Amino acid sequence: MIYKDYLMRQVALFARYLGKILFQMNRPGADIEVLDYQEAALGSKLLEELQILLAAQNYNEGETLIFQRIAEEPSQENLAAALCFYQALLMLMPEDLAAADFSMEEIEEGLADLAKIYDFQQV
Repeated sequence: MIYKDYLMRQVALFARYLGKILFQMNRPGADIEVLDYQEAALGSKLLEELQILLAAQNYNEGETLIFQRIAEEPSQENLAAALCFYQALLMLMPEDLAAADFSMEEIEEGLADLAKIYDFQQV
């Protein structure tokens, strides 16, 4: 259990770090939350589709959609929608993820893949 808690904290910190780099959330008192990602992805068709998939607990389908759309158009808007998706997944319990055939490790891998695609090797 300690390992899972540690892993969850590391993944959450990684998502916050990406957000701070990408959305210049370095100002004092700024923190990365789902609303920050939603604001950055405002009007994003991808975000709307991901929200539907999240509600239906189709996390694998959501992740596949993210990387298909980013391959077509690696925009900041699509990245913001992807970060919003992963942030929402981070709020779930590991048991809930497992029930939908998803895991914390897949979240970590997805965020790492985003970092590679958007050329953040230093992350």
